[in-house]
Amino acid sequence: MRYYIQTFIIERLPVAAIIFLCIFIGRRIYLKKRKKSCSITQITKIRETAFLLFMAYISAVAAATVIFNNFVWGLTGRFGFWENLNLIPFRQFYEVYHASEEFGTSFFVANIFGNIGLFVPIGFFIPLLWNVKIRKALLYGCFISCCIEILQLPFIRVTDIDDVILNTAGTALGCLIYCVFRKYKGNVCSRFKPM
Repeated sequence: MRYYIQTFIIERLPVAAIIFLCIFIGRRIYLKKRKKSCSITQITKIRETAFLLFMAYISAVAAATVIFNNFVWGLTGRFGFWENLNLIPFRQFYEVYHASEEFGTSFFVANIFGNIGLFVPIGFFIPLLWNVKIRKALLYGCFISCCIEILQLPFIRVTDIDDVILNTAGTALGCLIYCVFRKYKGNVCSRFKPM
């Protein structure tokens, strides 16, 4: 597990920082233009902070799953296609479980729980920041996961239906956490919505 964290920090965090910086600058320009045209709705500091935190997370996910790998492998000419495609549900679970005997349990934990944990913020932040129903937030999580898998298809990454299943489960867990938060802190929740 420590290896995966170190790899992300060394190789992908700088890419995530660049993506986030672009989003941050774009957001500032957008808010300035809307303020000048007097068409901006009231944006609370707490909502803007949560929005930027969510964008930092999105930048990290993009760097970890698509942008870094596709850019580097595209430059080196390392492309894959059908040999890296798995459309059989739960096949990868089985293979990862057996590979963990050789590579250790951290490989299994990183793959299974990493894919679930990766999408928990999507299930939490989407209904928190926008007036989106839980069912729609789940669909967004599934759609984002499908997009990531499709973008990985031409490169040497496994495009895997099991990742979509795990990511959607992570979105569902995030939605559950949001529902609990809304139940006990409904008044705080409303401060994150667009006004």
